[in-house]
Amino acid sequence: IVNGNIPDVPNYSFFDYSKLKSFSAHDVTSIGERAFGNCSSLESVNLGDKFTSISARAFHGCSLLKEIYLPPTLLTIGQQSLQSCDFGVLDIPSSVTDIGSTAFASNKNMEYAVCRAITPPTLGTSAWNDTNNCPIYVPDASVEAYKTATNWSQFQSRIKPLSEYTE
Repeated sequence: IVNGNIPDVPNYSFFDYSKLKSFSAHDVTSIGERAFGNCSSLESVNLGDKFTSISARAFHGCSLLKEIYLPPTLLTIGQQSLQSCDFGVLDIPSSVTDIGSTAFASNKNMEYAVCRAITPPTLGTSAWNDTNNCPIYVPDASVEAYKTATNWSQFQSRIKPLSEYTE
């Protein structure tokens, strides 16, 4: 377990560190590229409310990552940042404005995702590929905007109103 008050997690900080099971940091504002890449034992991540960005491939290959708390201050989710993880539920806060290419791809156990932003975040290509065809719940008033937005449109059959969401 790593638990502490550090401002940023630099690139490659814990890359390929197989003994890390949990990470919790309340003062972290960003996670660098591949900071936790291939951490094969990482199961949970809790980021504090000062957090704003996840860089490219930050958690790529963390195949046991089942829980991640994305705080309401998060703005950017980098490309491939959460690719090949194992969480069943993803809750993206309304503050997110940018999601990179293949950000969540190859998460075969994803049951559903909730994207709370009224305006669809800019979405890179193939962000939701190979995610078990799970539903993506969005604010009711924004369903059509998501279905027609660039790169969101390829997942339009999976986009559902938040009012249909049940835990």
